[in-house]
Amino acid sequence: MELDKYVVVWLSCCIAIILLNVFFIVSTRWQLCNTTGCTALMLLFHLFLLATFVWINIEIFGNYQLIADFISYEQFFVLKRVLIGCGN
Repeated sequence: MELDKYVVVWLSCCIAIILLNVFFIVSTRWQLCNTTGCTALMLLFHLFLLATFVWINIEIFGNYQLIADFISYEQFFVLKRVLIGCGN
C-alpha cells in the first residue's frame, strides 16, 4: 500500500501530538521521587514537543507551497487575492 506524501505528514504529526499528550498526562499524574525518572520523562516530553513543532511547520510549508502555486497562476489574479484576504 503506497501512502500519499500528505498522509505521511499528517500521520507523523498526529503520532507526535498523541505521544506529547501521553507524556504530559503521565508527567502530571505520576509523581516520580527520583531525579533520574523525572529527567527521563521530561526529556521525552520535550522531544515530542519539538517533534510536534517540526511536523506542524512541515505541514505549514506544504500548505504554503500549494497556495503559492495556486496564486502564481495568473487567471483571476485579483479575485484570488480578494478571496484569500476576506478569508482572514
